[in-house]
Amino acid sequence: MWQDAVVYGDFKGGTVESLFEVNLVDKTTNSLKQLNKYFDQLSLLRPKHHRVDMKDVAVDTVSVAPPMPVK
Repeated sequence: MWQDAVVYGDFKGGTVESLFEVNLVDKTTNSLKQLNKYFDQLSLLRPKHHRVDMKDVAVDTVSVAPPMPVK
């Protein structure tokens, strides 16, 4: 599935610039579809008792101010 992966990072003037590129072997199929299929297959390998049920997860909400009107 994986042809190669390239990771590049550079630190300049207090900022970090990075690049992460993955090239897949199958050039005829959309890469997002390939990755989706890969993660679907990967999730089947995980035992069911490790799965998280979202109804049991507490979610904190963040209040966001409404946008300012444009004049």
